[in-house]
Amino acid sequence: MEFRVLGPLEVIGPLGPIKIGGPMRRAILALLVLHVGETVSIDQLIDEVWGDDPPSDARHALEVHVSGLRRAMGADRVETRPNGYRLRAERSDVDLVRFESLVADASRAFSGGDPALASGQFAEALGLWRGLAIEDLVAGAAARTERAHLDDLRALAVERRLDAELACGHHLELVPELRRIVSEDPFGEVFHARLMLALYRSGRQADALEVYRRAREVLERELGVEPGPQLEALQHAVLTHDPALDLHVAPAQQRAQSPAPANPPDPATRPLHTDMPHSDTRRTVTALFVEVGGPAAVEKALDPESAHRPADRALDRMRETLERHGGIVDRPFGRALIALFGARLVHEDDALRAVRAGADIRELIASLNEHLEPDPGGKLTAQIGVSTGEVVISEVDGAVTVVAGDVVDLAARLAREAVPDEILLGIGTYNLVRWTVDAEPVPVDSRGGSGHLNAVRLVTVTPGIQGHGQRFDTAMVGRTRERGLLGSALEQASAAERCQLFTLLGPAGIGKSRLVHEFLRSVRPDAQVARGRCPPYGERVALWPVAEAIRQAAEIGEADTAADVQAKIRTLVNDDPRASVIADRVAALLDASQVASTSEETFWAIRNVFEALAHARPLVIVFDDMQWAEPTFLDFVEYLSDMSRGAPILLLCIARPELLDERPGWAGGHLNATTVLLEPLGDKDVARLVVNLLG
Repeated sequence: MEFRVLGPLEVIGPLGPIKIGGPMRRAILALLVLHVGETVSIDQLIDEVWGDDPPSDARHALEVHVSGLRRAMGADRVETRPNGYRLRAERSDVDLVRFESLVADASRAFSGGDPALASGQFAEALGLWRGLAIEDLVAGAAARTERAHLDDLRALAVERRLDAELACGHHLELVPELRRIVSEDPFGEVFHARLMLALYRSGRQADALEVYRRAREVLERELGVEPGPQLEALQHAVLTHDPALDLHVAPAQQRAQSPAPANPPDPATRPLHTDMPHSDTRRTVTALFVEVGGPAAVEKALDPESAHRPADRALDRMRETLERHGGIVDRPFGRALIALFGARLVHEDDALRAVRAGADIRELIASLNEHLEPDPGGKLTAQIGVSTGEVVISEVDGAVTVVAGDVVDLAARLAREAVPDEILLGIGTYNLVRWTVDAEPVPVDSRGGSGHLNAVRLVTVTPGIQGHGQRFDTAMVGRTRERGLLGSALEQASAAERCQLFTLLGPAGIGKSRLVHEFLRSVRPDAQVARGRCPPYGERVALWPVAEAIRQAAEIGEADTAADVQAKIRTLVNDDPRASVIADRVAALLDASQVASTSEETFWAIRNVFEALAHARPLVIVFDDMQWAEPTFLDFVEYLSDMSRGAPILLLCIARPELLDERPGWAGGHLNATTVLLEPLGDKDVARLVVNLLG
């Protein structure tokens, strides 16, 4: 079944369009589609559908309309959940989700140097629009906000498609379309700039300058303002026939419509909203400075045009690596990149992210060198410096600038002092990541004569370890009530032979990990334990924590073949006549099978594996960092909690309170669910803790 909200609401079933009913019913369904797979509370539905003045019988009316939706689409399509309703559908069944996915794919293709592919994907995404987005939902403030967001995203997709077309050399074909857009939006300077560029590349310099003249006239007459600096700079470039306007200039530069080779952010990293107010804040950030180089002989051996290509290709790949780890990247000059971690969004592992990014860049350079000539003189190198410190950040329209603090300068100095393919960490960075790295001291004397630098040379980064050490060697203080609740939950799971969901909430550093450590130590060996962690960033897989837990339970190692993986899973469920089917579907989750299955079938197979494990002795499944969980994984946890029967399973979910921002109704109303918010220790307990730690 397909759901369309990029225009009037449409539901397409196997036999064609499905008639939904009147405006109220359509509005309810539109809101459920916007939150597909999530529970929408009754209060939110009433607020969004009826606005500020709902009728006294709004709840009853809502039930009637939901009943009508079930008659139209199927009884199981709209689920009743605690305090709300949820639409059962795949996210890919919604045109809005497909639109956002296509825009993201197209942006990556454009930034990766494939404007032709990007143009087609942008066009396909925009083709999904049939009119005003979610026009059936008109009453609520959230609908207006969501519609404004979608309109911004649509406008951005239009801009990026035009840039991709220009990068493909389709300037002649674009002129009529751009003239139409400019006539419809006479104040849109970005479209005036693109029309000027298309005309200039078509050999029509005078027409391009006329576009600028008319834009300036309209802006002065209607708004009383001058054209912006980008449009002014473009006019000057057209007058002087600046070579930067020619087609061979990188598309990312043309996006900014500026003749200067300033290396603006590429489309994939441009923020969707640029209404962020100006602000100066003091933050602790980690800066990574990397410079790509090679012996001078390489430059002499190659012609001037080809000499820079390997290095530029490396810089493009390094930018992708830095951004994947969460860095904000700038290219200040030449063959160097600067990335800031923690400048816009602060994470407790920003320093570790930067160090891991540096290690990945070193591996990337080695990989790229495998495709170059074997002569050592032809190899690329990278010199990397990483520094952490306090800075003052200025943020204007989403652009981040360091206005005070020497953390970037220190990172650059470390990079200059590094030998090729070496990563030097400042002491401040090393102190934050020392638990996770293998490093060796290396005093560095600055060539600039500005003094001695204390640094360490990074050898390796240990995978899978968090960025701080945890001490479990002292006696635990407090938490008697919480330990009792955990024990009671496991006892209930064992006595009733069914799943118990226990969610432990608390901010970072409050003691969640220590509490769970003590609990698990007390229940072994009477209970089995399997653990999985939701990764905070990077290439995330929705059911990654489940895959980790199953690998532990089945003792699956890196060296195991696909056949080994399937055999080990089959052993866990050997008493089940459907063992082969279960093993195939779970193995697919571990990339050890090509069997295709729906999310419902995958959930069912995983549940059978966990229940088979619990039949031997009670099973405690610990899922950590649930605040970073993907929606599909949250759906699975709720499914396992609701559907598992006949096996003693304790689902122990550890999360920060942000989990409730993603799922406000998490575990609400479930008799087999317990949620505990971990509070700070009292003064007496803190005093005991300090004595235990320091002696």
